[in-house]
Amino acid sequence: DALRRELLAYYKWSITDANLHRTEHIPVLAIGTSAPLEPVASVVGRVTDSLHDLGRQYRAHFFSHHLDRKKTNPPAFKRQLPTLYGVVITQMIVTFVTYDARFPGKPVQSMGNYDFSNQGQDVWHALAVAIVIVRARDYLVGLKKEEEEEQQQQQQQQQQQQSRGSLLLEEDEEEDEDEDEGDTDA
Repeated sequence: DALRRELLAYYKWSITDANLHRTEHIPVLAIGTSAPLEPVASVVGRVTDSLHDLGRQYRAHFFSHHLDRKKTNPPAFKRQLPTLYGVVITQMIVTFVTYDARFPGKPVQSMGNYDFSNQGQDVWHALAVAIVIVRARDYLVGLKKEEEEEQQQQQQQQQQQQSRGSLLLEEDEEEDEDEDEGDTDA
């Protein structure tokens, strides 16, 4: 339970550090902890189910009917889908798994097991945790940046359309004035 608490605290810190704590996003990390005497397979199953659920959310959110007219396999998405990360905690052992969100039902892949009771390996274990957490966070940072750039482009397009509309309106007014002047000459 202490490992879960500390991993969550580190993940939350990384989200805050990247200024993502005030943005809505679908998580890219799922953490499962075993209950006393719970089989490892049960915890892996829960984390796998969570990752598959997150993958469904990402596929639904970023699926593009416009881009996928030919029913490509894998389907076309508006954005690159993430590699999702799972953390399975059983007593003092932490296992990291990944799941490719593009492929429904694909099994999770194990990245490694880290025994936190093994003295002398704490630095390596901390590095492994940091790599997974930062990779998960970096996807969200990239996603936020893409969305901000897209919003800026949309705003620029709207401003260009408004300025074009103003120019057309001015031209129409000038034409109306010319017609009015022509009416007074008659």
